[in-house]
Amino acid sequence: MNTLAPDEQKSTIDPTVDNLIKGEKGTQVFIPANALKFKDGTTPSGKVNIALKEFFSISDFVSNRLSTMSDSFLLETGGMLFISATADGKELVVDGDKSYTIAFPKSDNTKKMELFYGDSAGTENVNWQSSLPITEGFSFGYDSLLVDSTLYEYKTRVCGWRWMNVNEWGWKLNHPDSNIWNYVYKNLKLPDKLYKELCEMETYLDIELSINKNGKIYKTRFKEKISLELGEVISNFLKNLPPFDMRFAEFYYPEFEYELMLCCHKEFNQEKYAERFKQKYSQYKNKAIEKMDKGELGLYIFSVTKFGWINCDRFYYDENIEKIDYIVKAPDAKDAKVMIVFDSIRSIMNGQPGDDGFVFKNVPNSSKIKVIGISYKDGKPMLSKTSALINKQTFTLSGFKEFTLKELEKELNN
Repeated sequence: MNTLAPDEQKSTIDPTVDNLIKGEKGTQVFIPANALKFKDGTTPSGKVNIALKEFFSISDFVSNRLSTMSDSFLLETGGMLFISATADGKELVVDGDKSYTIAFPKSDNTKKMELFYGDSAGTENVNWQSSLPITEGFSFGYDSLLVDSTLYEYKTRVCGWRWMNVNEWGWKLNHPDSNIWNYVYKNLKLPDKLYKELCEMETYLDIELSINKNGKIYKTRFKEKISLELGEVISNFLKNLPPFDMRFAEFYYPEFEYELMLCCHKEFNQEKYAERFKQKYSQYKNKAIEKMDKGELGLYIFSVTKFGWINCDRFYYDENIEKIDYIVKAPDAKDAKVMIVFDSIRSIMNGQPGDDGFVFKNVPNSSKIKVIGISYKDGKPMLSKTSALINKQTFTLSGFKEFTLKELEKELNN
């Protein structure tokens, strides 16, 4: 793994002037004058050391056990970096009122990418978090000075269900909004006082539903004590829902009371935050753009406020594709590392060892992948790389063969 890892690129800069650092794989880093400080708030008086590692290929990812995951959500990456700044042997951080700029080379001008920070200080299995705040109290790498109560708004979400099928796919609607989850989120709007009542409930709002054979809700009953006004608004909304597509239900019993649970969700307005962030740091980004080599394919350019793991990513999500847990067994391999690489998107996942094999959680069903296993046998490294289609059947990885590092790198990046 160490041999496959990309080289650490070291630069020495004068922190009192603007600096543009160009990575070997196309990354450009612009650090404006006087943007760095020690954690105690003092500024470095001499030269500053910048260390940069670029991770762009599958072999780069494998070398550091990197995956493209944000909690349980799959990401598609445009490249990953690890960057640090030190002076006099001590770590430096970015001044709170300033930012530096990173530009990733674009390989596809059609995809909108976002900035993600890694929550690991250089160890493997980095978990990526969006630089945009997601929920109230979220504080991973964003500028808290730009956040106030006006950036939050209340939403209603479906947070549970019973009896309609064994999973969420039973709640399909005959409507472009696809299913009950999307429809409620987009269309159930409450007055402020009713949001307040829903949000102050100690638990979710549990609602029993009667659904006719045509998929229409015709009766509701609330299992918690709520105001008459809140009950009427929600009941009328549910009764006026588009009909459920009953072909998606594995069973239908008119005498059963189906159940939905509604929750209050306080959502952060990322677009407003992004606009405030852009206004505050645009001077540094604009200066960086003037100095950067644009190249033939263009650049993804981000204002960045912290060092460490940096990722150019986007969430990969298609609400019409079922997500499943995919299991891979490697019975012939001892102490194996197993990962999957997606054919159509630039994404990689590391399998988590479980009782039944290596588990890949919440992956899009029917996706074409390569299953890669690396193990040892009689003190020799062994490799297996096999094409597969994600489905609910357990996949058995076999055919491990000896390899050289050059062969491994070629196979991984092919």
